[in-house]
Amino acid sequence: MRYFTVNFTTDEGRRFPWDRVSHFPAKVLDGHTYVSPDESFGSYNRDERWPFRLQVATRLGVVDEAALKETLLDLCVEWDVPGQIECTGIREESFASCFGTFTGVSTRRVAEISRLLCAKEYFEVRQEPDFVEEERLEASLGFASEMELARKARCSNALCEELQRIEESRSVAAGALAGSEAFCGVAAAPAGGRGVGGALACASAETVAVGVGASRDVPGGVAGAFAPAVALGEGEGVAPSPLFTPAFYLVEAAGQRESRAATDVLVQALNRCGRLPSTTVLFMDLDRMSWNSSSQRSFRWFCECLNEGFMETLAGNSLVVRYGAFDGRDGFEPRCYKVLTRLLELAKGREDGVQLFVSIPPGRDDLRQRIANQLEVPLVELRRNPSAARGGASAEAVWSQLEALAREKGLAPDRRLREMLEQRCEDRSFDDVSQVFWEWRREKLTRQGFLAYEPIAQDFRRRQQSKKGGALERLEALVGLGPVKQQVRDLLARDAMNAELSRQGLPCVEFNRHMVFSGAPGTGKTEVARIYADILKEQRVLSEGRLIARAGTDLPGIDLDELFEAARGSMIFIDEAYALLGFDGTIARLIALMENYRDEVVVILAGYRDHMEALLRSNPGFRSRIGFHLDFPDYSPEEKLQIFQSMAHAKGIDVPPRTLEAVRDVLARGGVRDDEGNARFVRNLFEDACGRQQVRLANERPAEGWTPQLLQTLEPQDVLGKATPAVAGPASARGQLEELIGLSEVKRLVNSQIDFMRAQKARRDRGMAAPFLPLHMAFTGNPGTGKTEVARLMGRILKEEGVLSVGDFFECGRQDLVGQAVGHTAPKVEALFRKAKGSVIFIDEAYSLCEGYNGFGDEAVAAIIDQMEKLRHDVVVILAGYPREIEQLLAMNPGFKSRVRCRLDFPDYSPEELCAIARLMARQRGFALTAGAQAAVARAVRGAGGEEGFGNARFVRNLLDDALVAQAVRLAAGDAGLDALSDEALTTLEAADFATAPTPGAIRRHPVGFRAA
Repeated sequence: MRYFTVNFTTDEGRRFPWDRVSHFPAKVLDGHTYVSPDESFGSYNRDERWPFRLQVATRLGVVDEAALKETLLDLCVEWDVPGQIECTGIREESFASCFGTFTGVSTRRVAEISRLLCAKEYFEVRQEPDFVEEERLEASLGFASEMELARKARCSNALCEELQRIEESRSVAAGALAGSEAFCGVAAAPAGGRGVGGALACASAETVAVGVGASRDVPGGVAGAFAPAVALGEGEGVAPSPLFTPAFYLVEAAGQRESRAATDVLVQALNRCGRLPSTTVLFMDLDRMSWNSSSQRSFRWFCECLNEGFMETLAGNSLVVRYGAFDGRDGFEPRCYKVLTRLLELAKGREDGVQLFVSIPPGRDDLRQRIANQLEVPLVELRRNPSAARGGASAEAVWSQLEALAREKGLAPDRRLREMLEQRCEDRSFDDVSQVFWEWRREKLTRQGFLAYEPIAQDFRRRQQSKKGGALERLEALVGLGPVKQQVRDLLARDAMNAELSRQGLPCVEFNRHMVFSGAPGTGKTEVARIYADILKEQRVLSEGRLIARAGTDLPGIDLDELFEAARGSMIFIDEAYALLGFDGTIARLIALMENYRDEVVVILAGYRDHMEALLRSNPGFRSRIGFHLDFPDYSPEEKLQIFQSMAHAKGIDVPPRTLEAVRDVLARGGVRDDEGNARFVRNLFEDACGRQQVRLANERPAEGWTPQLLQTLEPQDVLGKATPAVAGPASARGQLEELIGLSEVKRLVNSQIDFMRAQKARRDRGMAAPFLPLHMAFTGNPGTGKTEVARLMGRILKEEGVLSVGDFFECGRQDLVGQAVGHTAPKVEALFRKAKGSVIFIDEAYSLCEGYNGFGDEAVAAIIDQMEKLRHDVVVILAGYPREIEQLLAMNPGFKSRVRCRLDFPDYSPEELCAIARLMARQRGFALTAGAQAAVARAVRGAGGEEGFGNARFVRNLLDDALVAQAVRLAAGDAGLDALSDEALTTLEAADFATAPTPGAIRRHPVGFRAA
């Protein structure tokens, strides 16, 4: 809508005719222009002239002001305005300046204009003052002033460049367009039956005339002065508008103030150069739009008002839409987004003078691409300045159709149109002739009248052509995932064959597109889903192509119907979907919606393999709704290395060969916890390495300062951190193993494993295959021979040597592995193994698993063997117990023996070794043994060594504990008292302290309980 105030004077001062009536007269000209006297403009004598004012509201985008003045002069005569009338000025205004503050459609004047000009939708939209406002900008002060304002904007580079294009195209636009199509005068009401066909119709507010020849009681001068001088048949509409919009604008701005700094100057420049007839702007800030739960009906009505009629009332004006503050990659406000897509749909392909500006937050390339995909008009992108640092008819038959269509529109077919047709005919699916014509027409008109926009149009066309296949290329560029990529290619092949069947008139083979993505965390499920949504958008399977991510835990608490409605044309990705287990009602509703929306929404359920299988078993309808099951394998160490390198390349970080060796060593370690595995582990490794590099550089500032090479280079110590291979010193686990008494065979085994891992490292460094060999073991021997202590040290040694990633020690027994009911044991075992990834599981007295009456031990053994195989690269299992019982355990299930590669026997300690152990234990506790005490220990271990159930080092530990108690009793009984004793006396054990030690032959078993009399 456009509004004008037109000032007049007359030389006769008697009362004006409207002064004598209660309701001011009003006229509608040709159904598109409303005229009424200004009620608030008083009449007074000024230089023997009496002024008065008329108010004008029009739907026309282009208004001939001279013709309007003549029309209004004739209208004053019709209204019996006395005297000699002169027009003293015409001025375009905002609605508020012309008719007063807009307070709603119920006011008399607004209701009258809305009804008579068929502009109800426009004024209904204006009733949302929270996010819709109209403003008329002041006229431009000139090109120099515009450039000065543009240089202050955050997007000054792009804005100044666009102002230059507008200025360059100023002189040639009007002539080129007038010659290319038969534009005729002023545009009347739009097509579609909303306006007047033929000659101007002028009627009172009470009787609006519509139709050819409908003018009644109107002087011929009125119709001749303001309407187009063309006679059209009834229903043919009117002459096309001379307005042409070569491009829309996409403004990157963080807020309304930043956005208006660009849009205001552009509107003024376009108006100055004749590209925009008006500086009136309608602002719609969708980020401020809100609808409470009771406003559902109002929101629906608001959306219904956003239609073609609304857009027609904006002809010659500008529409600025701000959106994106609450639109993230995985979430958005559905009502706001619905309004945006509706406006873009209405603007799609429009070139009748509605200048569209869309303002989005900076850095939102995904949103920018989605907006561009919905438009058929090129976008001039005003981005922030970069930082200083950086059918079946033959081709000839189709050509004949195009020639006829071009001549009908007043355009001459040329070679470029022939080329575009030939390119399209290469695609056998091409069937839209009009699309080729309109693309060619836009290109031709841009070249003729807006040559400065030709590079932008060419870039737009190039990007539109390259979009198809772009998402598939991104999928192929992902590291690994060979089976997943092949399944996606198979799906696309089915789509291609269905397209071929459709072209040949044969029925298509429909298939269900819902999927299950199963695999461990960090295997790329979310990223592949996002790319697959883009692929389906490019293939025109999905109209929108958004990825709407939700967690399985969220679904029971949300409205699934609303979720699916908002996701029309998009993909719903439900991560950890197995969390729905137990919510039978939610599962049933999800299955129903998956079926109801199968042609508009693709659903992907994601999670662990076993858990997803349990989810599919929970309801018979699930499996029938799932078309494909994609399994995402864990990344290999080499694939993880490629991911690390790609992350470093994206950040501009240099990773020299020496650092790559360190990265390869870390990635080759066995076992990473589920919540930090695969690409997630690589990301954490890269981020930690960058953090260590920054700390290192901060602590080691060179005298000459930090160079760019230093700041962008990772060193091995940045990657390894504290996880460097250990030297066999006293503080290392290997050093502690060497300190243990005896166990020469155990030490030999450990050294051989270390030698093997070093050889594997050498192979990796040379790019050779270095497979991880399982290290499951069996420790057999009597109690107290060091099995638990060595197992504990093994976890630390394997961590220090880069074999395991965590190195924790999980000691468990039967109670930790066997459940109390059928089906409880396997989950219990699986949970333990998942928790222990990258560590050692030590099962003491493992043969006890098969003891007991309930038989669940067999289930535990089967579950342990299954996990030992599945996680053979991630967990080291050590079985411990007596030699004969362990042998029986391994023999009862062939899977055990084949998976326990190494068996190590722990012999009983000799008396000399036990004495040495006693001295070591005493020293570790801060005590010393006298010669007599050592002799007493020797006698005790010789006496007990041959007895059944001898505890070896455990016996020595108990013996030492008893001696400490005996020493305390001895010292307390002395005359001097404990406070007077020396440090040496308090830390020395004597022979008397071992007097209660058993002697040879004195060890015997005592019954437990009561003895009968």
